Amino acid sequence: LGGDLSHQPGAVRQIAGGFWNAAVGPSGHFVAVFGGRGEVRQWDIRNKVELSRWAANSLDTLAFTNDGQSIYTSGGDRFGLYDAESSQVIDEFNGPAGAVAVSPDKKHVVSCGNGVVIWDIKGHLPLVTLSEAGERDFISVDWSPDHKRIAAGRDDGSVYVWTLPVIE
Repeated sequence: LGGDLSHQPGAVRQIAGGFWNAAVGPSGHFVAVFGGRGEVRQWDIRNKVELSRWAANSLDTLAFTNDGQSIYTSGGDRFGLYDAESSQVIDEFNGPAGAVAVSPDKKHVVSCGNGVVIWDIKGHLPLVTLSEAGERDFISVDWSPDHKRIAAGRDDGSVYVWTLPVIE
């Protein structure tokens, strides 16, 4: 965060290092970024203050939970959930971690990368494997608002859509 931002309401800028990924919290007042300095930084853009900063390796995804209290990060072969205020690890999952998305009912998370897997958030268990590891390399994933489908994209431009079984 650099310089006097008083002339730019809500503006946040990086002096050096660059940002690779960013997420805006559900209220629109918080932003989290991952950059070339190997850290996640979170700001309250209304009050122009940095809230937290923590070291991270390579991150492919940053995503706030719907309540804005936590942030999902993903990269490599694991993804995690961090407390947005303290930056403490809440949960970590070992599995495909190119991108993650929380289900509309907030009970499940889907991750993709080397495969696509639906996880039970509380139990940390894989529930449904939609694509096996090594089968395809996916770079993006999301749920349909009705919780009935998942779409995942590959860097070759192809998109796969699965109709889900009932997940409890």
